[in-house]
Amino acid sequence: MGKIEQQRPTKCRMLRAVAITVACVLFQFQVSLTGCAGTLGIRSAFASLPEPGGCQNDVDGANDEPGQKDVTRACTGLGDGLPYDLIVSANWDETNLSGHNTADVCSLFDSDNDDFVDLAVCVTLQSSGKANGKFAVFKALRLFACGDSKPDRCTNSVLIPGPYTTQCEVAQKDTDPFSPAVDGGPGDEFPDDTEILCGIDLDDFGAVGAPSLLETCSYPSTIPNSDPSDCIFLQTCSKDSDC
Repeated sequence: MGKIEQQRPTKCRMLRAVAITVACVLFQFQVSLTGCAGTLGIRSAFASLPEPGGCQNDVDGANDEPGQKDVTRACTGLGDGLPYDLIVSANWDETNLSGHNTADVCSLFDSDNDDFVDLAVCVTLQSSGKANGKFAVFKALRLFACGDSKPDRCTNSVLIPGPYTTQCEVAQKDTDPFSPAVDGGPGDEFPDDTEILCGIDLDDFGAVGAPSLLETCSYPSTIPNSDPSDCIFLQTCSKDSDC
């Protein structure tokens, strides 16, 4: 696992991307409501996919953004290729959604080694409903080709149509990395987070080089080119000299 450093003076942020290069290409999530762990508010372990081993906690620490903006951890690892080539997870700090509220989390990839996003996978979460505990569950997934000009969003996004072999499971799990012992901790609903776990069949994406995971971010809408609400690897600078 390597680390890529990139200066972003206009927004006073520093890119700290754990670049995990895969010998194939990026990924996409897909899951049915009947097959998704957590869809009916079930607080259980994932049904079938293994947990990836290479993880990075949010570099800005616990509760750096309020409420449903906050993402806490991103993990990745290789699958066995039957059919999943890559296993990826993203932790969202909340466990519940009310009413018609949704939450959007995207994983952003660089496939041409220029430290900008040219591929993105975005997952939307919704509430399981009052009768089912208001748990955050899977609603939709979208896969995009991007404009290769930003490290924290998908510019000039073009939706890639399905169907896909890739599968995603969503559940509430005790994987919040920020305990009461850390600065600003504990995370909301500690020790639980909502975890999005995906098995990726790279054939869903065609031949686009060898991608590196640049970032995992939450967004205020389903538009992947919007300003991210929170990111795992982008550290907010307190002063210009930090950037």
